[in-house]
Amino acid sequence: MPRKPSITPNKHLHTTIPADLATRLDLFLWSEAEGRVPQGAYQSFICDSIRDFFNKRTIDVAPYIPSATIGQYLITGTPETLRAVVTILQGANVS
Repeated sequence: MPRKPSITPNKHLHTTIPADLATRLDLFLWSEAEGRVPQGAYQSFICDSIRDFFNKRTIDVAPYIPSATIGQYLITGTPETLRAVVTILQGANVS
């Protein structure tokens, strides 16, 4: 039975990465049960990483922490989470 076409079409993408990074990725994705990196593991990892990149933001909370240097305390999360953190930090600094 043939596969149903994907609702979202795929686009072929070719890239190269440094060998040391590729080795780390291979080790991370490696399956002991299969004795190899499973089929589709690279694609899943890359797609998940790209989605994370576009869905998360990073803010610096150093302005809310006395004696902290800019860039010392970075938090990454969804925009909603970061808004909640900033609201809490602003409330803590009011007193």
